[in-house]
Amino acid sequence: MAVALQLNPLSPRLETGLAQRLEVVRWFDLGEAERGAWLKDRGAEAVAIVAGGHVKGPTELMQALPQLKIIAINGVGYDNVDLALAKSRGVRVTTTPGTLTDDVADLAVGLVISLLRRIPAADAHVRSGAWPSGEQPLAHKVTGRRFGILGLGHIGGAIAKRLAAFARWPTAPEAASPQTSPSTRTPGPLRRLPTSWSSPVPPTPRPVTWSMAWCWMRLAPTAGWSTSRADRWWTRRP
Repeated sequence: MAVALQLNPLSPRLETGLAQRLEVVRWFDLGEAERGAWLKDRGAEAVAIVAGGHVKGPTELMQALPQLKIIAINGVGYDNVDLALAKSRGVRVTTTPGTLTDDVADLAVGLVISLLRRIPAADAHVRSGAWPSGEQPLAHKVTGRRFGILGLGHIGGAIAKRLAAFARWPTAPEAASPQTSPSTRTPGPLRRLPTSWSSPVPPTPRPVTWSMAWCWMRLAPTAGWSTSRADRWWTRRP
């Protein structure tokens, strides 16, 4: 049976399916000495590498597997794969686009609401028992705010569609009408915001909120979450 090197834990369902098709070596369970010995004895048997998109540097491992045919990434990112080397060796690189798009977009909107409405701070206020002694300060409004999304790929587009529900002005010139006020218009298709308005009452400018990464960085300290992954993202504060 052909051999696959699994570089990180996967869900039980995925691991079961993988084991039914290939002999799986749980690479992340082996120490450095064990890995070196395995490559020396059986490296020529491995035809596949299975990993998450976050797993660093399989380049040296690729070079040590002469029969490698495919690198299967359980995610949408392939930043950690040397594509030039893979192409030169005829190694296929696959990802799973769309699998988590909705879930990530849902989480992004949840982070936006949590940040602006100060949900983690309010939760901590209640859990600490401080609520009888005073109320939390008023939070920020979500509806009517302009959101900036850096990167309109599959996930960015899904986030934009969800955030459009909070808009209170049109997102295209043809959506504006002199008979309607900015607070009652239905958002049009997702396009560039117009540079001019047919209505005599333009919407009040609001600061742009940068989604996802910025929300994570702002929420993490109050909720005790890690910011190690978000550190790599561009997180400009409005």
